[in-house]
Amino acid sequence: MRNQIIYESKTIDPLKVLSLRAKQFLAKTDKNKFNVKFSPGGLVDLEYSVQLLQVIHGSAIKSLRTPLIHNALKVLAVANVLKQHQAESLIQAYNFFRNLINGLRMLRGSARDLILPAADSSELIHLARRIGYEYTDDLSPQKQLLYDFETWTAHIRLFVERYFGRDSLPNQEIGNIADIILSREISNEFKERVLKKIGFKEINRAFNNIKKIAGEGKQLEYFTRISVLAGDMLSRKPDPDMALNNWERFVQALKNPLEHYKLLLSQPRRLDILLTLFSVSHFLSNILIRYPGFFAWATQPENLQTIRDLSALKFELAIAARHAASHEQWLIHLRRFRKREILRIAIRDVCLEKPITETTFELSRVAEAIIDGTLSEIWDQQAKEKKKLARIFCVLAFGKLGGVELNYSSDIDLMALYDDSAPAAENVKDTFNRIFEQLTQELNRHLTEGYVYRVDLRLRPYGKSGILVPSLSSLIQYYNEKAALWEIQSLIKMRPVAGSLAVGRTFIERIKPLLRSKINKQVITDSIKNLREKSLEHYAKHPLSRVQEEYAKFVELR
Repeated sequence: MRNQIIYESKTIDPLKVLSLRAKQFLAKTDKNKFNVKFSPGGLVDLEYSVQLLQVIHGSAIKSLRTPLIHNALKVLAVANVLKQHQAESLIQAYNFFRNLINGLRMLRGSARDLILPAADSSELIHLARRIGYEYTDDLSPQKQLLYDFETWTAHIRLFVERYFGRDSLPNQEIGNIADIILSREISNEFKERVLKKIGFKEINRAFNNIKKIAGEGKQLEYFTRISVLAGDMLSRKPDPDMALNNWERFVQALKNPLEHYKLLLSQPRRLDILLTLFSVSHFLSNILIRYPGFFAWATQPENLQTIRDLSALKFELAIAARHAASHEQWLIHLRRFRKREILRIAIRDVCLEKPITETTFELSRVAEAIIDGTLSEIWDQQAKEKKKLARIFCVLAFGKLGGVELNYSSDIDLMALYDDSAPAAENVKDTFNRIFEQLTQELNRHLTEGYVYRVDLRLRPYGKSGILVPSLSSLIQYYNEKAALWEIQSLIKMRPVAGSLAVGRTFIERIKPLLRSKINKQVITDSIKNLREKSLEHYAKHPLSRVQEEYAKFVELR
């Protein structure tokens, strides 16, 4: 008799049920608080909608005549009223709300008080812990609860919309970013309100970005699950519009966006890092978009949490040189290696807030490894008898690299020398000149992957007109007898970085007496003042000089 009345008599009018639902909403909810059972997207919307589908299809599909919502959803999927993934999502939503309501009742000792606790309350923490959420490195229990709550309510609202229209919801204006992704019936006012709350200024572009990032099918399903978390993170970023636009470009460059979303869903800290980079730096964003695979590597704990050892960097480059298909491929690898390392270091700098001294140290270390690796590869190309000369040849660094203060866009100031006291040093000056010239060319050379470093040789004796690779003895003589004060001053930061470091250390030891000698204080002061005035004069004439442009890139990351 019951089944006949419910499923065959056609006495139940879905519109009247939805009307009763609207009255229930007004009677049992507070517009400023969310009732987990009666507010739009709560448990009642799921239960009523499933029951209405049972009434509508139950006369033809007798297996739908069940009081169990899980079974009803499974049958609706088998009957193709729902898609399988929709039924599975709704079952998860039902389990979530049942668990949440039971937790609230145990916490408060009341069957009627089903208002979700305030986001910043200790009660929410107790509730989240009570229903099984645990602390992770990425998210607190209460954050996990709130993100799941926002996601599942959006899924339920979509379910209602799909089968009965969004206007059947008791309040169509309640929702979040997940509603924007899933719904086809949201108003422009709703879209604008939600996106402005996150912090977007260009609403239409943000909406289009979100739709493209979301995609379809499984990709859409996983993105929806992280969208609420992403929206919350974006609301705290310096430039949400820039971040979202760069994220869309990044996703378009991925071969498998679904795997990307799975990674971010399992490790939300990576999502925060990604959105931070996309929000603060076009430079880093372009690296990620050009080389999407760098992100997973750079955010591995062993790469993110520690300073990479110089020997490990050199070893990696040595292996790459050995397996490169051609010299051109080796040069391309060098450029990619540097960009990857800059990305890793910048993440530690910007996202982990490592001290600036650590950042400049790592950037300098990467430069050392690259210079040494490039030089080693050049020596390996030489004839056997020439390779022996590598033991008396050294490359030294001045300036920021010499002082271990390199920034993201610094030039590198280099000089080379050879030990002319060694028997092998006779009549080989041309060889050393060719080696060093090739080194600077390969670092400077602009390929499809850009250059490695801009090399500045002006700090060597006599600047551009000087000998390219002076001997150890002639260099010592120059600094003792002919060098200007500013040249002597530049030696303070000089150090060997590639080749025979022993030769470089010998030079430093032999030049130390000059650095320790007493020089008139007024002479030093006047010299520094003169250099400062010349610099100011130069930048006044060239306000958009390359140095300033590159410095702007550095500031962008800071």
